[in-house]
Amino acid sequence: MIIETEVAMPRYGMTFSPWSNWSEENTPPNWWTGNNKVKHHRSEHFNQANLKNVLNATAGLLILLLLFYSKDLDYLDPAPKLFMPKRFVSEEGNGLRLIIPDGTTLPWS
Repeated sequence: MIIETEVAMPRYGMTFSPWSNWSEENTPPNWWTGNNKVKHHRSEHFNQANLKNVLNATAGLLILLLLFYSKDLDYLDPAPKLFMPKRFVSEEGNGLRLIIPDGTTLPWS
């Protein structure tokens, strides 16, 4: 589910698939690799410190946080203003309700 999840940035007409690289075995997300290169060898890989990697990392974090907090909460209020997950939530009032797209339940449900 995480690999296929997209996050939209409607204000700017952008969509991110921050975990899509995980579909390939032993392949971390591009933004993860870029972050590690900048962190450990900044002078050699400064070009990896870019907006694309930051936006994908933020979208990836949003996905993980929503899944993590869904363990205790099934509703997030207020909904994020800049990023909107496209796959496993629905807008409800001012917040988001978690929906599992394939009809399965989460392991902790």
